[in-house]
Amino acid sequence: MRERLIKRFFLLTVSLVSLTHNFLNAQPSIAFTNKDPYWIMVGVSWNTVNDNEEHLPNLLDVTGSWNSLFYPSRLSFDKHIKKGWSWEVMSSFNRYQPTKIVNDLTGRSGVFFAVDGHVKHSFARRFNSAILDPFVGAGIGVTYRSLVSPGITPTANLALGTNIWFDDNLGIQLQVIGKLALGADIYTGPNDYVQYTAGLVYRKDKGKKRSKFHKKRHKWASKRTRKKKRNNK
Repeated sequence: MRERLIKRFFLLTVSLVSLTHNFLNAQPSIAFTNKDPYWIMVGVSWNTVNDNEEHLPNLLDVTGSWNSLFYPSRLSFDKHIKKGWSWEVMSSFNRYQPTKIVNDLTGRSGVFFAVDGHVKHSFARRFNSAILDPFVGAGIGVTYRSLVSPGITPTANLALGTNIWFDDNLGIQLQVIGKLALGADIYTGPNDYVQYTAGLVYRKDKGKKRSKFHKKRHKWASKRTRKKKRNNK
């Protein structure tokens, strides 16, 4: 079973690389040079929660440990700050399935809800890429889980992901977030978990604004034109 999952993961990676390569000939016009890549970015995505106590050995345990919903259940809002730095807030909802392992136990169902805030940094400028946009993020969050005691847990988060842009505005985002419960047993405790997200993102430019000098010059030119018309009469 594990060999099959590794093969699937490898095929997924190859497919993503191939997808990126296919879009290289239709690069978005937004270049990551001195111009800000976006003003705001919003996203909707699927999220998967891996809440198995044995974290590293079960990262790819899709059939045994991954809790997912068939519909998108995560919303995100990202505000660009400067030179690839941005801050992001997100909320996600999920359900624990009785057939999945949660902290080494099965046969239980419950609900999951999380709100997180991250500071992110994009490496697209360094790569001079307008399509592939890898990033890292770190922040804090609060998670509610009906199956875990205590039900409400503050977390310290570390995120790794990438955006793949189809054009100037639309792309897909892939991300993995490790969340450490802020308690006595950090990393080794049962309240740590991993969250995977995949979905669509939309970015928007701030737009160009005419300077005050341009407005004053236009106003002065209009007055001069009207004065000439009166004199000609």
